[in-house]
Amino acid sequence: MKTLWLKKGEDRRIRAGHLWIFSNEIDSAKSPLPDFEPGENATLRDARGAAFFPSLLLSFFTCVSM
Repeated sequence: MKTLWLKKGEDRRIRAGHLWIFSNEIDSAKSPLPDFEPGENATLRDARGAAFFPSLLLSFFTCVSM
């Protein structure tokens, strides 16, 4: 299973109970977004490497500029 890494400090909303992650919160150097397929399962980790609860269901949104 691939790992989706958050940038430092971007785990606050998830720990507060939010159910989504925005693309600007992802550390794209550690987890390049084009490597992920829609609907693919991934382990979510904060910048320190701590994994989130394994059965946590999150949505990931990518913002696209037009």
